[in-house]
Amino acid sequence: MGVGMRHIDFKALSVFVQVMRYGSISAAAQALGMRQPTVAYAIRKLRDVAGDERGLCDGRTRGLSGVGQRAPALPGRQCPGRPGRRRTAGAAGRLARHCHRIGAAAGPRHGRRGRQRRGRRAVRGGLARCKNGYHSGKHAGSATGPASTFRCRPMSVPAFESKLTLPDNPAALAARIAALPRPLVFTNGVFDILHRGHATYLAQARALGASMVVGVNSDASVKMLGKGDDRPLNHESDRMALLAALESVDLVAMFREQTPVELIRLVRPDIYVKGGDYDIDTLEETRLVRSWGGQAYAIPFQHDRSTTKLLSKVRQGG
Repeated sequence: MGVGMRHIDFKALSVFVQVMRYGSISAAAQALGMRQPTVAYAIRKLRDVAGDERGLCDGRTRGLSGVGQRAPALPGRQCPGRPGRRRTAGAAGRLARHCHRIGAAAGPRHGRRGRQRRGRRAVRGGLARCKNGYHSGKHAGSATGPASTFRCRPMSVPAFESKLTLPDNPAALAARIAALPRPLVFTNGVFDILHRGHATYLAQARALGASMVVGVNSDASVKMLGKGDDRPLNHESDRMALLAALESVDLVAMFREQTPVELIRLVRPDIYVKGGDYDIDTLEETRLVRSWGGQAYAIPFQHDRSTTKLLSKVRQGG
């Protein structure tokens, strides 16, 4: 008797397909990240709906239900040179065949069951690597020939990317600033090659308030500073992203002028911070922040690091 599509539990059906592919309930349960009783219940549920009393095959003549009958083969194409055997189609089939070859590399001394166990372990390991977001190359110690690649779901965008603000969008910047806790710290710079001195300075600046916005010179703005024809070395978007990845930074904004005065007008920080190599009282940014009751500080550098010194060292070969 046929079974209507509305009676089929497609989740149970997908579990059935995985059991058929991996050859046992235990292997399918581990691959699916489910408990074995849950997988067995899904199979029983599907069998009750379909009226199939034959059970599922575990790779030997005995079915999972205990009845000595083989389960029907999965759809696929005929294996060349192997009459009566069908080849599972798709990426899962390629993965299973690759793992069968890995199991076969164990040699005759392990017997058929040993090869099956080794193959199933390779399947589970491959799926685990996919779950963790890795791509695997050639299996270590195997004689399988060309490298195999597990196709994984695309990874999500890192959370720190949300700290980046779109340039030339004052309304969006104002909305982001309004969501930050006060007192708000602001600092700025090129940050061409991010180093320990930068990380320490930014952490100390952040400690002065409840949140911190970092202004970054655009590539055109860096050219105005006379740092050299080859500067900046890193693109503005890359420099902003690296700063956003720091725990001490809450928001990163770009400015196109030589100084961040206009950006400071939009941000209206409570505290303005610069490095110890600046005379803080002579800066226009300081006068602007103090005009609405804010404060300005110069933080001495604790580590003798700078992009200019690093570049000079590289160019001198030392």
